[in-house]
Amino acid sequence: MLELAAWSAGGRSVRGFRHERAGEPNQDAIATAGGPVALAAVADGHGSARCTRSDVGARIAVQVARALLPAFAGDARSVADVRTAIAGELVAAWRSGVAAHLAAHPLAAAEARHVDGPDVRAYGATLVAAVALGDTVLVVQIGDGDAWLAGAGITRRLVPRDLRFALNGTASLCMGDAADEVRVARVTVDGPALVLIATDGYGRTLATDADFEASLRSLYDRVRALGLEAVLDVLPVDLAGASARGGDDVTVGMVYRA
Repeated sequence: MLELAAWSAGGRSVRGFRHERAGEPNQDAIATAGGPVALAAVADGHGSARCTRSDVGARIAVQVARALLPAFAGDARSVADVRTAIAGELVAAWRSGVAAHLAAHPLAAAEARHVDGPDVRAYGATLVAAVALGDTVLVVQIGDGDAWLAGAGITRRLVPRDLRFALNGTASLCMGDAADEVRVARVTVDGPALVLIATDGYGRTLATDADFEASLRSLYDRVRALGLEAVLDVLPVDLAGASARGGDDVTVGMVYRA
């Protein structure tokens, strides 16, 4: 029987200095899982006055991704069909998690005054996730953030930027048409590979895609030389530097095949 190449996964998150100074929680969340099917998922709560529970929304998002997406790792259907299946299940599961939290913790009057529309908007968050099995990596994204691949002689963005939100704003899990906003990419890798996913607090500190590519190549070389765990041990220092430059929470997840 053919043995599938092993992937490992990990990541780190740091609270942005703006939130730290204001005494607010980290609005990002991360979940990872290694093994035959490896997964990394990062979510970014909007953190606005209208999204008073977006940190909870982000935590629900990565929990849903971790529970749901591994089942699609080996899905042989077209990317369009996989996207359709994932989109419906992902958004429904996230909304179910939000409904359960609201049932246990209804919005206080002070919170409800700020929410413009249904209560679910208080939990608004984005999501980027990567799941890897064998030679295939599946990336799922809704809203802003980044997903990149680095391998032998290749570094490229896996999900294009959404130019509708080039200046401000983002698609969100809390939107009424959130399932339509889910984007999926699938890539076949050959040899060692590193897939990096990140909330927008990371990408905003890199002026261009060329800067992101150079940063990722350096990170890939470090992981190849030292191993993923060694790089993860010092990653919070790098992320804290990014947060100091941009002020936002910064979260990075990785799946890696040696």
